Amino acid sequence: MVASLPDIFSKLSWLWYLPALFIDCIITYPLLAWTVRRSRGIPWVNRDDAAIIFLQIAILIIWSLPCFYFDTTGLGYGVKYLFPSTLTMSIFLFVYYTAQLLIPYWDGFAMLIKIVGPCGSIALNLWKTHTANCQLHHVLMMINYDAIFFSQGLIDQLYFKPMYRTRTRWGKTPLAPLAILIFIFGYSLTSP
Repeated sequence: MVASLPDIFSKLSWLWYLPALFIDCIITYPLLAWTVRRSRGIPWVNRDDAAIIFLQIAILIIWSLPCFYFDTTGLGYGVKYLFPSTLTMSIFLFVYYTAQLLIPYWDGFAMLIKIVGPCGSIALNLWKTHTANCQLHHVLMMINYDAIFFSQGLIDQLYFKPMYRTRTRWGKTPLAPLAILIFIFGYSLTSP
């Protein structure tokens, strides 16, 4: 397995993204279930909501194992880069979970959640390396980036109405042009 795993993505050619996409769906599924419940105003149910949180924690623990141990380069990248990037992604998923609890109190939090994804990408850039011939390392790292992107996308879709209301209100203020420049600059920093 150690001998064949680094080359598996070259054998898959451009289809390497399909297993990565599947892993991203598994990582972000509990957040999707949580976000659907919160966006529809479903009251907290200890059994259901605790199960979602437990499932997310279990998935992140399981995902951290290949990130820690599947370093086939011999350079220690699993310990040095992948595992810390998985912890960073976990912190930002925690922010996604907790920030949604504040939206019923103020619609503006739905719009402020849009900042979490770009900040997560900037934070993951701290654990990024451009070493050649480390395809498996780069794919595992890209899965962490994609999990942040997926999470931001599902939050944006399920909280579209409060975001739209807030954007309409904020668009009438004199700070709107400045906010556009700040968001463009922020998104430019988030490129993986």
